[in-house]
Amino acid sequence: KLPQKIKKQKKVSWIVGKLVYEALIPTVKKLNNIDGLTINLYGLSSIYWGQEQVVTGLLTGEDLIAGLKNKDLGEAIYIPSLMLKLNTDLFLDDKKVKDVENKLNTKIHVLDDSNDIINTLIGISNKTNSLKNA
Repeated sequence: KLPQKIKKQKKVSWIVGKLVYEALIPTVKKLNNIDGLTINLYGLSSIYWGQEQVVTGLLTGEDLIAGLKNKDLGEAIYIPSLMLKLNTDLFLDDKKVKDVENKLNTKIHVLDDSNDIINTLIGISNKTNSLKNA
């Protein structure tokens, strides 16, 4: 049950691994039908692991930097927490979230799962676990 529109316009990017990208296109299309919401879905491969088809949890900070350079990211990017080492602000290649934010010149919001991403974007929940300088 999605709202028809959201109060504050948002244009953001949702980052996933290339293996799940196709499966999420229908969801993003539905969400983009909400007046005021624009989500760019990016399915990335991994230069770090040398894999074209990769699961989201194996994407590294370097993969985000390389894969998102010169892309329209909107006001922020959203990534699932499974991209980070448990209870840290580090990607698998030991790049800090803050460093990747600086390289991409955008804010990174780390969320628990796809429902958390959807709820946050449509305003049901304001629970963005954006990591501060850790």
